[in-house]
Amino acid sequence: MNDSALAEPYDDTANIHLDVLGQERSFSVTVALGRRTPLTLLPAARELTDQAVSVALDQAKAQGKSVRCTEGCSACCRHLIAVSPIEAVDIADHVGGLSAERQRHIRERFTETHRKLEAAGMLRRNEPRGQRALVAARQDSHWATVHELSRFYFEQQIPCPFLEDNRCSVYEHRPMVCREHHVFSAPENCARLDGRGVDPVTPPIDMAPTLSRVATELAGVPRQTMPLVLALEWVEAFGSGLRQTHDGLSLLQALVGQLDPKYRQEGTPDL
Repeated sequence: MNDSALAEPYDDTANIHLDVLGQERSFSVTVALGRRTPLTLLPAARELTDQAVSVALDQAKAQGKSVRCTEGCSACCRHLIAVSPIEAVDIADHVGGLSAERQRHIRERFTETHRKLEAAGMLRRNEPRGQRALVAARQDSHWATVHELSRFYFEQQIPCPFLEDNRCSVYEHRPMVCREHHVFSAPENCARLDGRGVDPVTPPIDMAPTLSRVATELAGVPRQTMPLVLALEWVEAFGSGLRQTHDGLSLLQALVGQLDPKYRQEGTPDL
């Protein structure tokens, strides 16, 4: 195996062995070797997520089910979307690379979303940027709070800042939760506030929390997943730690090491 810490940056292919839905599978992903930032984990994480979801969809197809999501159905784009810090930096970099006019348009959408959340009592206007979090009336437990926030956010029917003409304008950069989201039920059911009639695909790998744990391990960032609509201000405050370089192989090993243990098989990725 080459010492990727000493080599010039280059891409290679790694095989990651996981237990997914009762099957032992080997997934081939792109790995960025040499000195790299944690952002270079995203291609591998996306490939791993897409391939794992394909396993779930193949199993469902064998049971006579089929995905009903279609281009233009966008109820899911009005849900509370959580992203990892690594994804937040990727999104901020994408916005920063747009033309001045386009960038201003997107940033105004984020600002308008913040105003709506403040008006709804879900976001405190005067808290420091980057440290703000959505506020829920119910604080019984973590999951009760998440459920309350998700329900109330969906009630506001605030579209994702990147939704245009009911289509994702950053499809290649879309969050992991969006990549993992598929339903077998009728698309119109997804617009129901109570969620009845929705038959979702259970994602085999919950990648956003995995990437969050990687970010904490590598950069000690001060929070886990965050709402997509707060990603830009979080990156302004805390994103610099995720721009430090690491050995590319160590990054991949960190990603695999932070996967839920029920998925992992013994051993390291094969290069």
